[in-house]
Amino acid sequence: MYKLKPQSKVLVTGGTGLIGTSIAKHLINKGVQVNYLSRSSRQVEGVQVFLWDIENESIDERALDGVEVIIHLAGANVGQGRWTESRKKELIQSRVNGSKLLVNTLSSISHQVKVVVAASGIGLDPQPCDEPLFINDLAKVWEASILPIEEHTRLVVLRIGMVLSNRGGALKKLVGPVRLGLGAAIGNGDQQIEWIHIEDLCRLILFAIEEDVKGIRYGVAPIATTNYDMIKKMASILHRPLWLPKIPGRILELILGEQASIVTNGKQIADHEKKWQNFKFRFESVREALIDLLTM
Repeated sequence: MYKLKPQSKVLVTGGTGLIGTSIAKHLINKGVQVNYLSRSSRQVEGVQVFLWDIENESIDERALDGVEVIIHLAGANVGQGRWTESRKKELIQSRVNGSKLLVNTLSSISHQVKVVVAASGIGLDPQPCDEPLFINDLAKVWEASILPIEEHTRLVVLRIGMVLSNRGGALKKLVGPVRLGLGAAIGNGDQQIEWIHIEDLCRLILFAIEEDVKGIRYGVAPIATTNYDMIKKMASILHRPLWLPKIPGRILELILGEQASIVTNGKQIADHEKKWQNFKFRFESVREALIDLLTM
């Protein structure tokens, strides 16, 4: 069983994103040395930044010197930009090509990597009239691209639900209208949301690193919610009215195209698939999480 120690080295890809910056802070607070693989040479406080160029399949191998853990989060933001064919290609290639570059690099050098924790998505349940959902296809190719790394080290693929944080991500977009008294459920409001508080997600990543965990696991809280229930709880916590009718999913589809599926479709995960033996979530219900994030 591997244990992080002061002066351990951890390499993070996608380190400048919401999850990456949060997990880096947790690691630094434990005395761990954090390396970033980045497309930019811009320096980040407390972190060693090394360059990689996914398109040209190049990587500064010094980033892996002494590294025992890789946290692989790299991938273009699915919530940004309309899903044109070129944007879909970018979303796929930013994940698949980055994973392949890591796999090829580890297979060609001497390294000390004991475990890789790789992010993935939970996917969405299609509605009866849906064509195949792009977000599901994206998750499949994302996972497939990193699986060969199992030949070189222990791999944990973490299928992550909606990450709740007051520093960005989905919560910021959802709560904005609610603060203005303009909150409303989307679609029928019954679509299931599997979510996780950013604090619990970081703790879960550290747990996956240090415990004998491998394979595909789910990074979601024990108790799911629905779109309507989440909006209703936001309004209650912020003392705002919730009076507008539900926003028809068709309207969002006209505005956002396929990207609307992120909010119009839900995902239900069986309870037994969510369980983590010996891990205690700090925020098991969405109300607990929202109180912490919206009032603290």
